[in-house]
Amino acid sequence: MTAFTSTEAKREEALAMGAHHTLDSRDPKALRAAAGKFDLILSTVNVKLNWAGYLNTLRKKGRLHFLGATLEPAQISVMQLMGGNSAFPHQRSAVLRLLQRCSTLQHDIIWNPKPSTLHLKM
Repeated sequence: MTAFTSTEAKREEALAMGAHHTLDSRDPKALRAAAGKFDLILSTVNVKLNWAGYLNTLRKKGRLHFLGATLEPAQISVMQLMGGNSAFPHQRSAVLRLLQRCSTLQHDIIWNPKPSTLHLKM
């Protein structure tokens, strides 16, 4: 499992939570180097990112799932979608079906989330 991170602290946190690898989401060279590498990307962020770069990291028929809502519309080229290289299912049930399918196909996906919480004094 690879975690896309944007800072050294987030990289270390992702590795501590079980990621095998990390990729700097703000480094265009790193995104280009990962072209065609992933079957599935689960996005949990609500910030503007290089979505075109993310789509390029997907294998043919790969999927990018948004598990939240971005604050701004995603800037994505229709041409990237026309080649059948990616899809954007957004329903929770579709995400769960995809994860079940991946696990039955013996993909290297770890589904053992470890919650991370921050407790603040009131």
